[in-house]
Amino acid sequence: GRADDGLDPTPDPAAVVTSGQARFTVLSEFIIRMQFGQSHDEPTFAFLNRRMPVPAFSKAMDGDWLLINTTSLRLRYLTTSQPATFSEENLQVAVVSTERTWKPVPTFNIT
Repeated sequence: GRADDGLDPTPDPAAVVTSGQARFTVLSEFIIRMQFGQSHDEPTFAFLNRRMPVPAFSKAMDGDWLLINTTSLRLRYLTTSQPATFSEENLQVAVVSTERTWKPVPTFNIT
């Protein structure tokens, strides 16, 4: 953000977990920002300011899987995966309250 607006799109380093080209930023117990490849810390509509108190979360390894847990989310990322992006094979996010799991779906260019 501008020096006089008090906003900073750069997160606290303690909220960031990296693995290879993958970068995860724990923004709240409900939101984990996921980036693959080059990371940018520009303000977004949802988060103009990412320099906030770091939410409680844990990170651990289970074999080749990186685990990031908040009170509301359970993220699993396969650190040895070869795709050049996130895929349904290497990334899963479970919502604790519903036990539902989200996985990325392939995107297609439609012209």
